[in-house]
Amino acid sequence: MVPPERPSQEPDLYEEGLRAWPDIALDREVFDRHVAERAPEKESRASLHGADLYIACACARGDDRALEAFDRRYLSEVPSFLAGRNPSPRLVDDVRQLLRERLFVEGKIHQYSGRGSLQAWLRVVTLRLTSNMRRQDRHHEELHEALPAMAMDPELQIIRGRYSREFEAALRAALDSLDAEERTLLRLFYLDGLNIDRIGVVFGVSRATVGRRMISVRERIVDEMHRLLRQKLGASQEELASLLRAVRSELAMSLSVVLQNR
Repeated sequence: MVPPERPSQEPDLYEEGLRAWPDIALDREVFDRHVAERAPEKESRASLHGADLYIACACARGDDRALEAFDRRYLSEVPSFLAGRNPSPRLVDDVRQLLRERLFVEGKIHQYSGRGSLQAWLRVVTLRLTSNMRRQDRHHEELHEALPAMAMDPELQIIRGRYSREFEAALRAALDSLDAEERTLLRLFYLDGLNIDRIGVVFGVSRATVGRRMISVRERIVDEMHRLLRQKLGASQEELASLLRAVRSELAMSLSVVLQNR
């Protein structure tokens, strides 16, 4: 069936998008609905960025090729977006991972209207996200002091209290040994409250894979903390064994506190 001719004043945004992203298959009707939701009046569509709307629409629908292309073309720009803030490589990686969650899990990509370029819109989103992360860090600076100690047996409380500074330093060092994806995995689970199904969507893997990664990361943290504490402290083997039990017993709360301050 031959599609009806479009008025000369109305740009063919679909063809514009298809030319820009030939490897991304998107149904015209789906795309036209996407455009109509953002610009109900046809006369207002002349200034829309068709190619940007095309890939945004495909990403919103979870198209794998679109998500990969978005990562290469747009998320690769995050370092330049943050250049004026002198970010650390770790911050850049964390922001990039959290952007994936906000855009594609929480659906923020639907907010892109096409009236400005997708790159400019993403830059604003990136800067706001970074500011929010830093504001949350300042907001939670005193959280560690405010939280009560987790209930544990008296022996563990004594051991944990005796080495509280060393315990926190070892946990921070263990977290620093992780890569950005592993830290984001912990942040999504312990801070944002995402279950492993939703985390799987963020990383594009199965829930089983997320579960295995979570177990592996937790065990690596415990092992690294134990190694560091054994090197740092002049504690007996019995005390170290008790401290390791303390590490395991309150790891979840400790992670939630320390991650909020990073």
